[in-house]
Amino acid sequence: MKTAIIAVTTVTLLCSLAFIAINPAHRATKILAHSYAGVSKVGRKISSSPTGNYAPATVTCPPNTPLIRSINTGLSANETSYLSNRQPVVQSAWRTYLTQAAIPGFNIDNFLSNTTSTGKVGIAFSGGGFRAMLNGASVFNALDSRNQDAVNLGTGGVVQLATYMTGLSGGSFLVGSLAINNFPRVTDLTKTWDLSESVLAPSRANIFENAGYYGRIIRDVNDKEEAGFDTSITDLWARAIGQKLVASSNPTPNSAITYSDIRNTSSFVQGQMPFPIIIALGRSQGQLIIPANSTVYEFNPFEFGSWSPRIRAFTPIQYLGTNLTNGRPTLGNNRCVEGFDNFGFSVGTSSSIFNQGLLQLNQSSSSILGSIIERILTRIGQKDNDIASYPNTFYGYEPGVNPVANDVLLDLVDGGEDNENIPFVPILQKVRGVNTIIAVDSSADTLYNWPNGSSLVQTYQASLDPLSENTIPFPPVPSVETFINLKLNTRMTFFGCPNASNPNSYPNGTYPYPLVIYLPNYPYTMETNSSTFNFRYDDNAVNGFFENGFTQLQNISNIKVCLACGTIQRSSAAKGIPLPSACQACFDEFCWNGERDDRTPPIYNPRVQNPRGQTSGAEHKITISIAVGVLISVCAYFFVMVQ
Repeated sequence: MKTAIIAVTTVTLLCSLAFIAINPAHRATKILAHSYAGVSKVGRKISSSPTGNYAPATVTCPPNTPLIRSINTGLSANETSYLSNRQPVVQSAWRTYLTQAAIPGFNIDNFLSNTTSTGKVGIAFSGGGFRAMLNGASVFNALDSRNQDAVNLGTGGVVQLATYMTGLSGGSFLVGSLAINNFPRVTDLTKTWDLSESVLAPSRANIFENAGYYGRIIRDVNDKEEAGFDTSITDLWARAIGQKLVASSNPTPNSAITYSDIRNTSSFVQGQMPFPIIIALGRSQGQLIIPANSTVYEFNPFEFGSWSPRIRAFTPIQYLGTNLTNGRPTLGNNRCVEGFDNFGFSVGTSSSIFNQGLLQLNQSSSSILGSIIERILTRIGQKDNDIASYPNTFYGYEPGVNPVANDVLLDLVDGGEDNENIPFVPILQKVRGVNTIIAVDSSADTLYNWPNGSSLVQTYQASLDPLSENTIPFPPVPSVETFINLKLNTRMTFFGCPNASNPNSYPNGTYPYPLVIYLPNYPYTMETNSSTFNFRYDDNAVNGFFENGFTQLQNISNIKVCLACGTIQRSSAAKGIPLPSACQACFDEFCWNGERDDRTPPIYNPRVQNPRGQTSGAEHKITISIAVGVLISVCAYFFVMVQ
């Protein structure tokens, strides 16, 4: 089943990309675009993309604006300004949330007396395709004070007090979509997503409408190609996912919306949302297997770059795509690029898992399908078209330590391909001061697509490896075997807790790492372990995800007090405020206490605890069959049109 879904997903886009890969000049893309000249274009309106469409354009570089910023300067001035603007919102949200939590014996005024040392909370959403987007959205909804049920439960308000939110792959769908759509309630956002229609075949079996859909996508990508920029499979995916995640009511065509447009939304201007960050990984040219020490690149509303000790630099994201040599425009005449940070391309890069899809298909497909895939893989892989291609902002920058200083292009892939599937790295940076991380894990680590703690284990191991790109302090975690054997992947668990036998083990609250509140995907009311490559969910399934996520918190004993105790532990320790016995009881129940059980566990396949009724699993199988038919028809139609 999993292989069939991967096949449908990958080949549907690759049948178009095959044409591009055949010819270095990408003439086939242009042929296809011309073949659909009868399809009307979306109207052009002003946006931060100067062309009004998917193509970037050259503009005059801004005066007195450095195009490379070393991390030695700390946070960017713009991010610092945003956090300052958000601080009063966060402070007010803390008071509301803690009043609602009503921790027995806890003095809220004392905790909030020094605003500069009030805790910084980050929420990290893992990858995992639309499964991760929906599971992440369900947890987000259960932590959102705009959801009265969450307020009644005592968990609503964590979203409002959070300083950062991060996502990769499917998590980037959620974080990016929330931010670009002006931070709505996620229950309203599901109407924008309309997951009843697949991103790959929105007209289901209507081959002509689907052909028109792909024709428009290809024409948009061709606009970028004709503007002189490299394109790849990620551009096709970017246009498809971009249309899915941006509200159609937006006055700007979604082909022209950029990631930097987030900062123009009223919620961002007013500091109403956690600072949104998504990530991708660097990949060496010709490489398919992503090493564990890959460079993490982040996209935020102001900058693109990496905290890696070998890159250590950022560029204004608005001018991403500009050819630079040691921080100066390569083309001379003070020319920069705008519009390259297309919103769909940014989240598409974070979710560009197609090279891994190709690897799996090449190893496990049936002989007929495998033969087709192998031919496409060969043509695409030889030209590195299975990645996202970026003009290298860091070309010529610090060549003594920078591993990409001699690369004209940056090749980026899905942010979770190094098995660190929860985007911890951006909010583990000391300069950001995050002391509590809520980690929502929707990973498909096991045979049956459930998380087993692999992401935390990988991040912890990287923190200990002196050769790793990400040697950032992270709380100790056990092996994946222990996660399963002790059922740490079935419930909320705290990592990095104070030592119960020696609560003063870190004097003055000087913990070297944040407290991690781990919330793994688990079937409380519905099987929420659908494939990463499943792109269609009916309303019953979407509602089931939301019910399951809410039940995850609702089923936790004393969740109101214990979640609040987790969020305040680090800041209370730093301020020298002793926590009441109610919090210690919570830590006794939810903290990992160091126990290990590294025996090989049985195959992990949990059953639904409280079934809510029929799920849409059968429909997913039907969807696969329909998608296969659509795939074959669309590919055949494309081939006929270019003969």
